[in-house]
Amino acid sequence: MNNGALIVDCSSCHNPHGTDATYSPDSQTWSVDPHPGGVTAPNRDHIRSKTTSYVRDVLGIQRLEPTVFQQRPAHFAFGETQAPWNGICQTCHQNTAYHTNNGNANHDHNLGLVCTECHPHKEGFLPRGAGDCAFCHNVPRGDNGDGTFRRRQIFDANGDFMKASHHVKSNVQVSDCRTCHNLDAHARGVVRLQDQDDPNVQYDYDPANPAALEAFCLSCHDADGSLIGGGTRPFSDGVSVPDVKGALGSEWVNAAHKTRGYANNGGNPLTCLGDGSGGGCHSNGHASDNEKLLSLPAGQAVNQLCFNCHTDGAVVNDAISGPGLASSIETAFNLSAVHNLETSFQGGSYTFSLQCTTCHNPHVVTGKHTDAATGHSPVTRPDFSRSPADNPRAMGSTLWGAVAGQKAADYAGGGTYSTPRSDVFDGTQLPDYNSMCLDCHGVGAMPTPSQDNPNDHGGINWAGDPHGGQSANVPNGGGLVPDWWTAGRATGWDGDDCIGTETDCWPVITRGKGEQIWTRPPYNQEERIAGANFVLQCVDCHEAHGSNNSSMIRTNPNGGTGTWIWNTMCNNCHYYYSDWHAGMACGNASCHVSNGEDRMYWTGTNTLHQMGSSSGASGVRAFDPTLVANLRFENNLNDSGDWRLHSRWFDTAGSFVMDQAAARWRSTATSPSSWGQETVSGRRTRASTAPGSTPR
Repeated sequence: MNNGALIVDCSSCHNPHGTDATYSPDSQTWSVDPHPGGVTAPNRDHIRSKTTSYVRDVLGIQRLEPTVFQQRPAHFAFGETQAPWNGICQTCHQNTAYHTNNGNANHDHNLGLVCTECHPHKEGFLPRGAGDCAFCHNVPRGDNGDGTFRRRQIFDANGDFMKASHHVKSNVQVSDCRTCHNLDAHARGVVRLQDQDDPNVQYDYDPANPAALEAFCLSCHDADGSLIGGGTRPFSDGVSVPDVKGALGSEWVNAAHKTRGYANNGGNPLTCLGDGSGGGCHSNGHASDNEKLLSLPAGQAVNQLCFNCHTDGAVVNDAISGPGLASSIETAFNLSAVHNLETSFQGGSYTFSLQCTTCHNPHVVTGKHTDAATGHSPVTRPDFSRSPADNPRAMGSTLWGAVAGQKAADYAGGGTYSTPRSDVFDGTQLPDYNSMCLDCHGVGAMPTPSQDNPNDHGGINWAGDPHGGQSANVPNGGGLVPDWWTAGRATGWDGDDCIGTETDCWPVITRGKGEQIWTRPPYNQEERIAGANFVLQCVDCHEAHGSNNSSMIRTNPNGGTGTWIWNTMCNNCHYYYSDWHAGMACGNASCHVSNGEDRMYWTGTNTLHQMGSSSGASGVRAFDPTLVANLRFENNLNDSGDWRLHSRWFDTAGSFVMDQAAARWRSTATSPSSWGQETVSGRRTRASTAPGSTPR
């Protein structure tokens, strides 16, 4: 209708008498397709090929014949390069924005689709649902003929916004779509997005180059959110968007996933969009079958996304104990004792699910634990302030351990952090892992171990532990020199047959520095008895991801052997062979229990955290470097009585020297003797070969 005048009715396009049986130049319903490869064939649905006589020319419209509608849907309209434009929806159009019968319009609008799905007959061909994105995007469109479609379904039952996670968490509004999408190229085969800080900046999505959209994503996921959408809550659901770029704009740009190349991404850094196995972690901007828009199948554990890259043959991440234990994160989590991913844990007033991101925000962490010397850190501290509905893994947003104030030496405070013999980072380099670990394992966090719940791992008061903030001071018992020997000054030794200086032959600093119970390097006994407090870090003894030792004990603490055999474990740092510990194991010695039943912490638990009795002598003592031990042998047989050395001479002349590596006496003679007792001296000394002599 035009001002009351009928322009088009049913018979304007359809021949009510049906389709002609054969073609003739006068046929009303056969058309000659003038396009390359075109044929002469009847039009579908009784469509007239000659419309000039049937559409009233009241608007001055020049009709184009023949009207072609030989098949559907491809010939509803012809595309940009398919002149003449004489498809059924073009033959009369000259004043529309799309699909005219001349070259003055967009001829790619929804090309190949069924026009009447959006422009139904009963609506007079007016666009149905005009401006409503859901009207067109509620089913897959543009069948490629191979089971795929050029346009996937966005809305309704099988659409993107019905998946497990999606950008808008309630009913999607047209305003939500237009926040991100620029419609200038709509329906031309181009997904055009607009910068959220400057809509004049636009991005055309290219599936072959997803990294090109990173700037678009970060224009909203920053401190001020979307200027188009009105700030940090740009969508109709009112949910705040996470700040990935960072408050200072520096988090993502410095993150390891952004700054480093990865072999499974062609040597390039990661970006936002990808399939989860190389280029990026998020499937698309609408939704995902898994949480957080992640590129994971439905129901698959989130940690698998991390393992897609952090696996053997891809990203190398050596265990703290070294590659001999594990050289990838996935391998470490397949050992016998691990941080059990997906288990629930208490944080503040909420219950969260443990996951890789609890300790490692992938948008923030700047390196591996082996990069500590270069100011990089692999960790973020967990955030217990947000509810699990918003932050189910308690993922933190701030890098931890990369700068001064967050280092092992800072945690030690007035104490000392000493690098274990198996490690390389000093206290100014190593991140303060203690503060981070104690967020979960400290007092008031996770439940404290009990006899009924031995697998609870909370309640650790490291500030009040002798391995932590409490100074161990001088150990109980033993005095300056073990009771087995006397001590004196290094004088009157001239004239012996030792080759070398007096310092070489008769060192005055004994192995235990004058102590019966003493500590191995780097925990210097001389400093300890003078009041120094050596403050250990959790990672000195424990792996972070997994181990084959109980409680994730490292394989090489302080260069020794990681084990739950206490005398071996303690001996990694404490040289305890003396009459005080003869026949004992650390876990059952009476000096390390709080009462007659408890063993190290509570009944049945072996732990170095908060030993029941561990205060030592609560004093300090200066080390006297001029004292040496006077070791006497009574006769040629086993010693007896007060000396208790249980040593033997051999029957061939020779001298005795100290085997430093084995910490035992050995002989330089051709017929070595056996010796049953380790000695106190850590340096070389000499024995006369004459029976009954007195080495000093």
